[in-house]
Amino acid sequence: MKLSNTTWIALLCCLLALPGFGQNRKELEDKRKQLIQDIKKTSGKLEATQKSKAATFERFATLQKQIGKRQQLIRTLRDEIAYTEESIARTNEVIESLTNDIARLKADYASMLRTAYRHRTGNTLVMFLFASDNFNQAFQRWQYIRQYHRYREKQAKLIQETQQMLSDKATQLETRKKEKENLLVSQQSQTLLLDRELHDKDKMLKTLNKDESRLAAELNRQQKAHNRLNESIEAIIREEMARKRKAARTTEALSAGAPRS
Repeated sequence: MKLSNTTWIALLCCLLALPGFGQNRKELEDKRKQLIQDIKKTSGKLEATQKSKAATFERFATLQKQIGKRQQLIRTLRDEIAYTEESIARTNEVIESLTNDIARLKADYASMLRTAYRHRTGNTLVMFLFASDNFNQAFQRWQYIRQYHRYREKQAKLIQETQQMLSDKATQLETRKKEKENLLVSQQSQTLLLDRELHDKDKMLKTLNKDESRLAAELNRQQKAHNRLNESIEAIIREEMARKRKAARTTEALSAGAPRS
């Protein structure tokens, strides 16, 4: 049975209209739309991760600077405490020396009083004064005895005042030492907290680096898949256009060769 030209044209049009010819293209276009959405989501996640990484790194760098400054302050406080301890030791040595001087002066003064008392009871002091060659010599001896007593009393008082001053200074140094020790403990505690936060930020940076690498690889894979889909869709479009042109030429040729009534 010989088919007419009109029948051939109708069959060709039906073949072109079959679902199989356009189905692959529709599926690929749907996949491309979904992939574009996935790329958009992955890009957003990657951008958010990079921003979080930048903020975390900035905090990490700030923590490093703060820890460095606190460590420097801790070293300074330790040096100051050591210097204060040396000052306290020196002050205590001077106080001990002055205490010995006071004890010696008191012993000398007590010995002098005992000697003077014995001289007084034996009229030795009076005889010492009256044994002077003249009144001036007796007056000078009397002035000497008074000055000697006053000098010893003044010296003992000066030593006691100096000792008290040094004792007050030692107390002040002890107070300063305790204050610096408390400050040192506080700084060490703060540095420990900063160290912990720095450790946490370091772990976070490592996690963000992994996430960034994973998202970048995922985005790269999606972009490559998108490019392949574009190429496939373009190839299908070219094939469809080629089939349509071929069909059009065939239809035209059949129409031209058909018998005229």
